[in-house]
Amino acid sequence: MISRIHNKLGTVGLIVAIVALVAAMTGAAFAAQGLNGTQKKEVKKIAKKFAGKKGAPGAPGAPGPVGPQGAAGKDGTNGTNGTNGTNGKNVVLTTEAKGTNCKAGGTKVEVEGNAASKKYVCNGETGFTETLPSGKTETGAWAVYNQATVVSLSFNIPLAQAPEGLHYVNASSEERVLVPGEGFKYVPATTCFGTAAAPTAPAGQVCVYGEVEEQPEAFGAATAGGKLKLFKTGATFQFSVEPGVGQTAIGTWAVTAK
Repeated sequence: MISRIHNKLGTVGLIVAIVALVAAMTGAAFAAQGLNGTQKKEVKKIAKKFAGKKGAPGAPGAPGPVGPQGAAGKDGTNGTNGTNGTNGKNVVLTTEAKGTNCKAGGTKVEVEGNAASKKYVCNGETGFTETLPSGKTETGAWAVYNQATVVSLSFNIPLAQAPEGLHYVNASSEERVLVPGEGFKYVPATTCFGTAAAPTAPAGQVCVYGEVEEQPEAFGAATAGGKLKLFKTGATFQFSVEPGVGQTAIGTWAVTAK
């Protein structure tokens, strides 16, 4: 084979061809000097024929260092303005004469153009209803002085039905109850758990709380000659004391509608 290449390229061409072959096999490059056109073609042909195949890619190199932070981008363009909302409707206030809607007169409140929105604010009403709603509580204060032993409670808002019972709790959170065979005594409260500062009552009951008590000897329905009365609009009860002994008692009360 060497003799064939020698015959085609000559001595100089053979040497150059061998160099070209070695370069092709090692991946090197060279400049073919002193060859005619035919010799150059033969050298390229030989180099191409014997050139090695491309090797597999090498393993990735280690990551380079983080580059410096780029400059801040330009501000975006402003968004377009939203559309204007529609105007709200006017609220109309008109005087309501005495009659069906307001017995003592008042004011009608209505959104303009919306008849279903009308409300009546009537004169002389409590803010709840004509009677205290079920589960709602109202409170007040009471006091007796000297020889006056009957206490009267007036409910600001009448109840739909009279209370079922009245209980008295002294400043020590003891409730006055009737103990069979022993009369009225103070025992730990079982019905009313509020205080004079924060009076409460369970549904259907009146709870009376004493804060100041000077010589009250007894409280009660059984010894009060029928002075305990329960009404839709209020209640009465009585302290019993020794004749001629003055007393002062002050406190609060609560009633809850059943």
